Amino acid sequence: MNMLLVADDADTTEVVRCWLGTVLPEVTVASTSQGNECISLLRTESPALVLLGLVLRDMNGLDVLKEIRTFSNVPVVLITSSDQERERVRGLELGADDCVIKPFSYLELVARIRAVLRRVNSAGAVRPKSL
Repeated sequence: MNMLLVADDADTTEVVRCWLGTVLPEVTVASTSQGNECISLLRTESPALVLLGLVLRDMNGLDVLKEIRTFSNVPVVLITSSDQERERVRGLELGADDCVIKPFSYLELVARIRAVLRRVNSAGAVRPKSL
């Protein structure tokens, strides 16, 4: 199974990749720090899930999410360091499936990933488009 991690923080990216590789050995994690590259990869690849940071090097994560939802229903879990409720709610309204706040427990992150994938897989191949 492939996942895409989109975040500007290289340390977080490396730790998440290592942790997921250890806990979910069946998962291959590709990563980028660029929103435009994320969108391009999603148009050509088929990751099972996207972990999307809200602060990226070239654009805002919410703008990336809006663009993703114009062509894909891939499950998206937002990662944010913001304690701003408004930003998290906006992400969920734009079609994110879940949101975690840094610093987060890696066990909780894995549990949330599994929950989102379980929900998507139980819904079958047909999933209604988000906003």
